[in-house]
Amino acid sequence: MNYRLSRIAAICGGKFSGCDSEVRSVVTDSRSLSCELGCRPMFVAMRGANHDSHDFIAGMQSRGVRAFLVERGVEASSCTGECGFVQVDNAIEALQRLAAYHRAQFRGTVVGITGSNGKTVIKEWIAEELPEGMKYYRSPKSYNSQLGVPLSVLMLEGDEELAIFEAGISKPGEMERLERIIRPDAVIFTSIGDAHQENFINLEQKCDEKMILARSASKIIYHSYYEPLGRMVAAHFADRRPVDAAAYPEVPESVIGNAASRRNAQIVEAFCDAMHYPAPSFAAAPSVAMRLEVKEGINDSILINDAYNLDLNSLALALDYLHSVALSRRRTLVLSDISQSGLSDDELYGRVAGMVARAGIDFLIGIGPRLKRYAALFACDKEFFTATDECVARINRDAVAGRAILLKGARDFRFEKLVHLLSRKSHTTVLEVDLDAMIHNLNYFRSKLSFGTRLVAMVKAGSYGAGDFEVAQMLQHQGVDYLAVAFADEGVLLRERGISMPIVVLNADADSFDVMIANRLEPEIYSFHSLGAFADAVTHAGETRYPIHVKLDTGMHRLGFMEGEIGRLCEVLPTLPAVKVASVFSHLNCADMPEEDAYTRAQIALYDRMSAQLAA
Repeated sequence: MNYRLSRIAAICGGKFSGCDSEVRSVVTDSRSLSCELGCRPMFVAMRGANHDSHDFIAGMQSRGVRAFLVERGVEASSCTGECGFVQVDNAIEALQRLAAYHRAQFRGTVVGITGSNGKTVIKEWIAEELPEGMKYYRSPKSYNSQLGVPLSVLMLEGDEELAIFEAGISKPGEMERLERIIRPDAVIFTSIGDAHQENFINLEQKCDEKMILARSASKIIYHSYYEPLGRMVAAHFADRRPVDAAAYPEVPESVIGNAASRRNAQIVEAFCDAMHYPAPSFAAAPSVAMRLEVKEGINDSILINDAYNLDLNSLALALDYLHSVALSRRRTLVLSDISQSGLSDDELYGRVAGMVARAGIDFLIGIGPRLKRYAALFACDKEFFTATDECVARINRDAVAGRAILLKGARDFRFEKLVHLLSRKSHTTVLEVDLDAMIHNLNYFRSKLSFGTRLVAMVKAGSYGAGDFEVAQMLQHQGVDYLAVAFADEGVLLRERGISMPIVVLNADADSFDVMIANRLEPEIYSFHSLGAFADAVTHAGETRYPIHVKLDTGMHRLGFMEGEIGRLCEVLPTLPAVKVASVFSHLNCADMPEEDAYTRAQIALYDRMSAQLAA
């Protein structure tokens, strides 16, 4: 994208003021490094239930950002004269209008993918099977939401032949907005299930909502195995002759053992046929790991594996992520040749060199003959290899000690060999936690909750081998309302690693109160002693209305206020302006035992009485 700020105001229906800056990218996270990658960003300030990113505008100015999309006026005293602003009523809606306009200028073919599961896998599988030399774009990560879709559309450079976008919904009305942005020429429907079902009357209503994406599409691909979506697509779009992937030969089970993956293969084959691309050759199901996978590396290093795709946009995102993970560690980038950029090599690697410099990379390991030719552009310490196998054979393992290492390679370079070499292996039995499966389970659990119910997730120390930071980051990205940790030092570590969402400390003792306040950690309060001690600590820190979480004892008899103490608690709380009650909770210690349902229901009834008294 490339727009003047005044033009963005006209497109979005906003009010323009200040300097008319050029905008080439969009940043929505104030912690993002993208604003420092020389891409003329526009920072989008939004107000939510628990945050207001307008508070970070001054900080973004200090980092060189000069263009802002805001939802409220900004005091002139906090701005430099070089800044420009577009004020709108709703920033997400404004971004959606801008993205719709940007999409309308695109002359290539646009593909939209929707469904409950399999969107990212099919997107990546298609990317692997596209004709060699075709310039294409696909949305990064799982950018498929009301915010993610416009952000991904705005990354289109305009000269791509093909663009692929995911579209995800959680309630009625959302696909209408996404369709206006994406306006796909071809639509792929994947599987349909009960994720995000809580806001729909039934599965048929959700299918109706998803079918809106294909309203103007000339090519439609579906799989009749998935009911009722398959039946409804075939009937609704009969005049456009939708393609049933079930009619295509199934890959043998000896090649792809998983039945769902075999159906995905049929969808990919149907798509390639509909687009008149060469038929795919299926050797195995693609391995689409969690994007930006973090592993423990050898010699006390941190390994970030993002070798599932490589273009300038995904490189910028990965460098941003490296910045948040590395902290004080020195940074190493392992990078391969970049193909299908649509740029000349001179321009392409000139841009890459600038990005590497501004990201603070200390050591570059380049792999590929094209990248090696431009070695002189990179001012950091560096080493180049013609191929991955050469790097595996010659890399100095001591050179990665204590570093944060980003592996960013095109799939043809087979960086999994480097991942295997540089990953720490302390024993032969390894417990792996599938973050994609965790996301699926989280969304399934959400589907069982009433709309508006807030969610707290407990992060165990080390998260059973996955790493507490990686799990916490996933939960933060998925919009979980609170994290809970056992001890304050776990919460401090998460804060140091960049986790900004609210964190509750369940074993909050007086010795840790000061460090908790310094790191915006919120305590469980279970007694009058802990309440008074924490209120004193907050007052000493010069704060007021600091959130606390009150635990009620409904029968477990470990910690918590008893029913007979609630009256006194109601009298004490108003006298402590230093704190405010953010939540009231209890421990249903037999909730997973059906034979103890009567006891659990008695606990719930007691909780209802006690919490109602507190709320009165």
